[in-house]
Amino acid sequence: MGVYTFVFNMLFLACEALLLRRVTALQALQIPATLVFSACIDLALDLIPTQYGGPYPMSLLYLAAGCLVMALGISQEVMADVIMLPGEAFVCALSRALGREFGNVKVCFDSSLTLAAALIALLAFHKLNGVREGTLVSALAVGQLVRFYTRRLGGLRVLWLGPDGTKRSEIAE
Repeated sequence: MGVYTFVFNMLFLACEALLLRRVTALQALQIPATLVFSACIDLALDLIPTQYGGPYPMSLLYLAAGCLVMALGISQEVMADVIMLPGEAFVCALSRALGREFGNVKVCFDSSLTLAAALIALLAFHKLNGVREGTLVSALAVGQLVRFYTRRLGGLRVLWLGPDGTKRSEIAE
C-alpha cells in the first residue's frame, strides 16, 4: 500500500507543479516526506490487527481516531505553510487557484478519488474491492474536520507566520 501511496503522491506533485507552472525546492522536499509517509503506512498496516475483517466496533474506533488525527495533522501542515504531502499541497494550490476554502476543496478532491477508486474496483473486480464505508466516511469527514481545526486553531497561524501571514523566515530575509 505504501508503494501505491508514493506513486499517487508523485502524480499529485506533478499536478501541483503543472497548476503552479513551477517547481520549487519546497516541492522537491515533498518527495522525501512522501517516502517516510509511505513507509509509515506499511508499518501501520502491519501493526493494526483490524485492517482486514476485524471486529467492526474496533474498526469504527480506528476510523474515527484516524480521521481526527489525520485532519489535525493536515490542518497544522496547511496553517504552518511548510512542507506538505503532495496530496495536500495540490489541494492547497487548487483551493488558492479557485479561491475556495481548503477544507471544502479537500472534501471534493477526496470524494473524487473515492469515486474513481470505486469505479476502477467495479471495472476490475466487479465489486467494491477495497472501497467501503470507511473510505467514504474519511473522504467526507477529513476535509470538514480540517475546517473545524483550522478555525479553532487559527491563533497558531499567527504564531507560525506572523500577524500579516508572512513566514517569519521571509521577514528575516
